Amino acid sequence: MFDCTKNAYSIIFLGFLFIVVQSNSQDEIINKCLDKNNITKNQYEKLIKHGTVDREIGNIERKFKCFMHCVVNEMGVLGSDGYLNMKQVERLGELRDTDRITFRKCKKLYHGESDSCEYVSNIITCFIAEQ
Repeated sequence: MFDCTKNAYSIIFLGFLFIVVQSNSQDEIINKCLDKNNITKNQYEKLIKHGTVDREIGNIERKFKCFMHCVVNEMGVLGSDGYLNMKQVERLGELRDTDRITFRKCKKLYHGESDSCEYVSNIITCFIAEQ
């Protein structure tokens, strides 16, 4: 069963990235990643509408972690090694200095994580916890 109270934090972070990107391909990326991870539009809409942020990473369903990885990957902010590429993040748009520092801190903290879905989820959790 879908528990949006356990997953809403990811949308906050993805929303931040989409604001930076300001791309017309947002819907295309979202739809592709929803399909890839077997997430319905209804589940996704519930996630977006719920306002609670839960930073308990262990409670996030894997398919939502992999959805986040898919979106971040499609946005082109992961390098060929699968880790956050700060040059690519910078190319998306102007970042606040505090966001840049947070990205770098979180990148350093989780660099080496071998599970790509966990890696992106951890980066997102770290970023939000630092805000």
